[in-house]
Amino acid sequence: MENLARDLFFVLVIAILIAAVGALNCVVYYIFSGRPFLEMLQIVASFGSFGILFGGIYMFDGEHLSRDNGAPIVRICIGATAGGCLATIWQWSSEAYFVSIALSSLLGYFGMTWARYVDF
Repeated sequence: MENLARDLFFVLVIAILIAAVGALNCVVYYIFSGRPFLEMLQIVASFGSFGILFGGIYMFDGEHLSRDNGAPIVRICIGATAGGCLATIWQWSSEAYFVSIALSSLLGYFGMTWARYVDF
């Protein structure tokens, strides 16, 4: 249980770091474009949602540290949560909401197979 709490803490840290990158981007963009502030907050929250997905994949994949088989069900649940958060942030229709959850869950299932190619 202690390892799970530690891993979830690192997922949160990764999500915050990615959201901070999005916030920095939005602050610079907000200064020069004059777009609505609420839209900028939605973009920052979207970066945080992606950070939750990416952090969950990184922490619960079999390639991380000394895990033998990873935890695919945990990655799928984290992916579904991130997809649901993203759809809620942007107030998508119910069809898009379920597609977002399904795609995020699928990305969570595949884990580091696709995530290793994301370049920050």
